[in-house]
Amino acid sequence: MNLVLMRHGLAEPRERHHDSDSDRNLTEEGRRKLLQFIPLIHPWFPKPDVVFTSPAMRTCQTAAILCDIFHVSEDVIQTNPLVLDGSAGEIISWLAGMVLPSCLWIVGHQPTLGQLLSVLIGLDVFQGFHMSPGDCALVSFQDTPDIHKGHLLSYASPRLLDTLITQGG
Repeated sequence: MNLVLMRHGLAEPRERHHDSDSDRNLTEEGRRKLLQFIPLIHPWFPKPDVVFTSPAMRTCQTAAILCDIFHVSEDVIQTNPLVLDGSAGEIISWLAGMVLPSCLWIVGHQPTLGQLLSVLIGLDVFQGFHMSPGDCALVSFQDTPDIHKGHLLSYASPRLLDTLITQGG
């Protein structure tokens, strides 16, 4: 089973005219970077069978872009508040209680995703792992996701794209 953890793209600042943090949209720069970045990682990251997102607007927008680039129907996107507010342990327990597809993507937030990645691959959860906007981690499991049972197969970041563009131009 493959699990891809992806942090949403670059979002509007918190103080922007929104009633709730969940209402924040991707910025134009955030959209542009995802549209450049996702096609580059496409060969190394498997096509999603299911995409879980938090109910936040920016994660739903990121998932829609992901599905478009991977040529997958947006019907595979499911929102769940646990992706927004759950702990790593709660998310692992939630996943353990369902029949999982061969490739599941979770599009969520920091620090939750960084903590989840740390727990799954055996890093110190208290130090955490920082995932920047758009970062993706591909973790493989023999069966279902569980503590210290994951193998990190790939990690990609739009920051690498920025570095390549800057150094190349």
